[in-house]
Amino acid sequence: MRHMGENVHNNFTKNMWRAMQDSNPRLRLRRPKGYPDYPNCPNLPKSHPFLNHTLAPIQVLTATGMAMSGASPCISKGCSMCCRETVMPITATEASRLTRRTGMAEDQFCSKDENGIRRLLNNQETRACVFLATSSDIPTAPGVCSVYDSRPLGCRTYPTILNEEDLAILDDLCPHTADFDEPDEEDAHRLLNLESKLKL
Repeated sequence: MRHMGENVHNNFTKNMWRAMQDSNPRLRLRRPKGYPDYPNCPNLPKSHPFLNHTLAPIQVLTATGMAMSGASPCISKGCSMCCRETVMPITATEASRLTRRTGMAEDQFCSKDENGIRRLLNNQETRACVFLATSSDIPTAPGVCSVYDSRPLGCRTYPTILNEEDLAILDDLCPHTADFDEPDEEDAHRLLNLESKLKL
């Protein structure tokens, strides 16, 4: 009976999260008007040697609660919601750095959208960023970034995004905005500068 209750709860959580996704896209530099019709889950191999060999130490890291650089609230709270069904844009330079870091070909972790912007891909099974070490597609499930030290700037600055007036704001879809500093003009300039590099 308990198992059945957990399944109902998990299905409700997933459905609620996907409903939020329809109107509140995550992991972007700018707040758009609607969620892009971009599944971002291509038919790619489900695993890669880099991902396989990093999973075990990352699970140990999560279990022991060791801090990763920067002590982000995301890490301390074990939250990976912003890494799920991601549409995070990255630059060509960031893509090259991730290739060197992981040994993965660029098309194994990102693809270009209709505007020519590279976006991180999601694992088909977990519906999370291919670099997120997780075994579940539930938005609230544990997960840790396997390239945390080399993660793109958009990931580093989230939940700070740009609104339509080019002002830096905290994305209200992040459940832990209260733990982040309010963004300022410097944050806006940083994101505008990043945005200008996305199509290069």
